Amino acid sequence: FIVHNILITDNGIHIIENVRTDLMAAEANSTNRATFFFNMTVPRAVGLTGNFVGIDGIR
Repeated sequence: FIVHNILITDNGIHIIENVRTDLMAAEANSTNRATFFFNMTVPRAVGLTGNFVGIDGIR
């Protein structure tokens, strides 16, 4: 996809797909917390249009 090349390869902007942030938001809502910490670790790889990332959500 050309969008992946423009965003990820050329600009370093990662597209987050298939991440259930709605579950993190629902948990924050059910525990009456206004915020939660979201951390995404991206391996250093040059020229790729897709990669696996490590994601942590802390309430």
